[in-house]
Amino acid sequence: MSQGLPEGLVRAARRGRLVVFCSVETPEVSLPAAVWLTTDRAFLPWASDPVTAAEIENGTVRSLEVGAVVEADGDAAWGTPRCPTRLRDWFERLARERAVLFVGDPPLSLPTSRQSFACGPEVLPELAGETLGARALDLPPLAAVASPRGLAAVALAATAAAGSWLAAWTNFGGAQNWLWTQLIPWVLAAGAAAGLLAPLAARAAAGVDLPAREWYARCTARWSQWPRAPIVAALLAALALGPWWLMRRHARATFIVLFEPAIVSVEGSPPLGACRAEEPCSVVAPRRAHLHFEGGDGGVCGLDLKVPGEVVFIDTQQEGCEAFLSDDEKPPTRG
Repeated sequence: MSQGLPEGLVRAARRGRLVVFCSVETPEVSLPAAVWLTTDRAFLPWASDPVTAAEIENGTVRSLEVGAVVEADGDAAWGTPRCPTRLRDWFERLARERAVLFVGDPPLSLPTSRQSFACGPEVLPELAGETLGARALDLPPLAAVASPRGLAAVALAATAAAGSWLAAWTNFGGAQNWLWTQLIPWVLAAGAAAGLLAPLAARAAAGVDLPAREWYARCTARWSQWPRAPIVAALLAALALGPWWLMRRHARATFIVLFEPAIVSVEGSPPLGACRAEEPCSVVAPRRAHLHFEGGDGGVCGLDLKVPGEVVFIDTQQEGCEAFLSDDEKPPTRG
């Protein structure tokens, strides 16, 4: 390795993590650069059709191929740290993930990092000789360009999670021993509101001055790309499976205990709830459980949780705790 080239620069170029920023005239060399940036296309006379910063900002150009040339003429192309353009946002990500080689003086308004290097154009042929056969890695997506697949995966997983919990609320809502299920719609609404307001909070925390529409576009693009979109989709899918696991193991049953109040319990477990006389009483119990009814006057009976109807009438004063499954079969009122 040549003594004049920084070891970190050569290592990054061999790994395909090189970005070249030219502010002086630069000869054409065979460098494994993922992208070439310049302040004036005259500095790269061999570049035939560079992409302009305006095309990136307006969304005309939505992707860049390896080895592309981007022309950013003037400070307006970069904006400011408080109001960054899409090109600046994208370049800041490159500066964090890649090694940036400034051929000439770097622009004062751009951020630098530990992986930033500066040299003259005469060094490029030597660097090219040190990196023969290297191949540049693919470029990250431009700012505010969302991945349709990532968006679809997250949207489908979120819809499935919300629908699953609403199904649990429909099945278990109103049960006196699972009152927490009544909070499910409110929690879903609060989660949706938090998801809508989180980008605005992030914008305030970042101290940027961008329109809400533009900030939402950039946040949506970030969360739709790898690796965030698969992680979020997997978490939402796991969240969607929880209610189905609950509904498979538990069932809601509604009883009307005749003549006297009763305590409902499952053998070997704490009481599920207390039912008033002649009033509907809904509880959630494990499927195929044996329910135990203890009346206020000492009557005791049991019933397996196999409920073919919506309401089961229980009479603890009848031997064997006979269940009447409809109003027509309800025993006459005593006395």
